[in-house]
Amino acid sequence: MTMVYLLWHEDDAETKDGELVGVYGSEAEAASAIARSAKHPQGFSVDAHSLNGERWLAGVPGAFLGRAAND
Repeated sequence: MTMVYLLWHEDDAETKDGELVGVYGSEAEAASAIARSAKHPQGFSVDAHSLNGERWLAGVPGAFLGRAAND
């Protein structure tokens, strides 16, 4: 299973509003990107995800749930 690491930055922890900064091939690469942001190292988080896998599909109109969308 191939993993990717999504680097997020939240400007406001109360509202959980954040932006996707980048997608990296290792946790170390994501950590390096955080280190390059020396002026503002706070507010970052890294989420590990498997590549080519679905995450949240319940309640998503037209989401693929193991059958063709037209079925």
